[in-house]
Amino acid sequence: MPEIIDNLVVGTGPTGIAAALALLEAGKEVCLIDPGITLEPDVLPRIEGLRAKSVEEWQSQDLQFLSQRLRLSAGAFETKLSYGSDYCYRWSDPATDLDSQQRPTIKASYSPGGLSQVWGGGVLPFSEDDLAGWPIGFNELRPHYAPVLRLIPYAADDDDFDGAHPLHAGTIPALQLSRTSQAFLDHVTRHRDALHARGVTIARSRLAVRSGDCRYCGLCLYGCPFGLIWSSDMELRELSARFGPRFRYERGWIVDQVQEREGFVDAICLDPDSASSRVLVARRVFIAAGVLQTTKIIVKSLNLYDCPVRLKDSQYFVFPFLRWHRVPGVARERLSTLAQLFLRTRQATIAPRSVLISIYSFNEDILRLLESRLRLFGPLGPLLARYLAGRLMIFAGYLHSDLSSSLEFRLTRTHERKSTITLSSRIEPGARETACRVVRTLTGLSRWLGGRPLLSQLQVGDPGTAYHYGGSFPMTREPHNAFESDLLGRPRGLRRVFIVDASNFPTIPASTITVNAMANAHRIASHAAREVP
Repeated sequence: MPEIIDNLVVGTGPTGIAAALALLEAGKEVCLIDPGITLEPDVLPRIEGLRAKSVEEWQSQDLQFLSQRLRLSAGAFETKLSYGSDYCYRWSDPATDLDSQQRPTIKASYSPGGLSQVWGGGVLPFSEDDLAGWPIGFNELRPHYAPVLRLIPYAADDDDFDGAHPLHAGTIPALQLSRTSQAFLDHVTRHRDALHARGVTIARSRLAVRSGDCRYCGLCLYGCPFGLIWSSDMELRELSARFGPRFRYERGWIVDQVQEREGFVDAICLDPDSASSRVLVARRVFIAAGVLQTTKIIVKSLNLYDCPVRLKDSQYFVFPFLRWHRVPGVARERLSTLAQLFLRTRQATIAPRSVLISIYSFNEDILRLLESRLRLFGPLGPLLARYLAGRLMIFAGYLHSDLSSSLEFRLTRTHERKSTITLSSRIEPGARETACRVVRTLTGLSRWLGGRPLLSQLQVGDPGTAYHYGGSFPMTREPHNAFESDLLGRPRGLRRVFIVDASNFPTIPASTITVNAMANAHRIASHAAREVP
């Protein structure tokens, strides 16, 4: 007789860890599985070499392996690598091909920790307004923030966001701001009331970073050499130590599909290298494989081949902001290059939903961009680039999914044991105009912002560019078709299979997505532990 697993959690990304935590805290046993694709062994000694030296001792040759951090993916937008490697994006599903002819920008991850290996660490819980249109209310989600925020190093301040976006948990000090960001924040703070009256709130970013240990080496966007940016794979050892034999982690398996029968679920798993298979039998299965893989698992399990499935997106846009005043010597400054500040605006003249903007100050990419644009000035170009770098900030914005383009997912059977995912964009023409309205509105506030956005340099990403997507099986109180799930993320017809990642989001608000998906996963698993024997 096969072993019967009490609770099988598929995926070690943030939502998988959050679901596992809720189950373990409820006294349940948990088996957590993922394919386990890891960083190349030859990269690790290079990272350890950086850690062994002080930042002042680093030489350019020590950093060369990081220089290929980004690769072009969609237009002018690039794919962030981890320590110069794309290991966490490598397609490793032996039973499914991905049709890349449509230039899809969304990606699956088969590594421990999933896409948290390359995220920007932003942690902004939803506001009550963000949950408008959801079948669950703010008070139903609120109790589940504190448990997941205790997992992560939560670097944040008690600030102007705390009214709409409560902190929910204790924090550690926020990261030190760059001189450019501090000057900007000082200016907008003096004009706080005028900006608030016009629907704009600006505060320090909230980040999942061990701020007290930060060396301010400027390599955050390459992959922190000191491992200070939280990723969910860090919790695997912690859960094992804390919960002992009730928790186990198995790597090396991809869940291809699930089959529910009376009282049990059969999870058909594949080895990513050999394509050999095994069946795991569980009482409950929690799917946190990431939106692309989770959608495939459910579509295949419910035999929804050749049916279009909509993936909702929080569309991404970027524009430069030129401050009136220059901060000298930014290229030599010791700083963090993660988001320094958050800007939130809600104005009916822009859109019926809130817009969130992450604000970045100097990093090496900004300098390289300026140098490439100023080549026509010959030997004066690099000098001019360094001058402008002291005035330039980058604003990266997110729109609510109601205002954004989306993607269409379709799974086609191409062979008895093989299928293909095809992705195509569904462009919302109004998304670019909404982004333009955001920039024009901020231009009108230049007096209080201390600088001017450059509308001519606005870039709007393809759907999925910023990885804030989901909603393939949105939660609803009463699912009416196979493409909806109930309040516990169970697709229609399934009782013991729970979607716990953003695939069950009814909408994708313009906020950071990870901590909110974690809180929802914790909510679902907590209820399932009590209600589904």
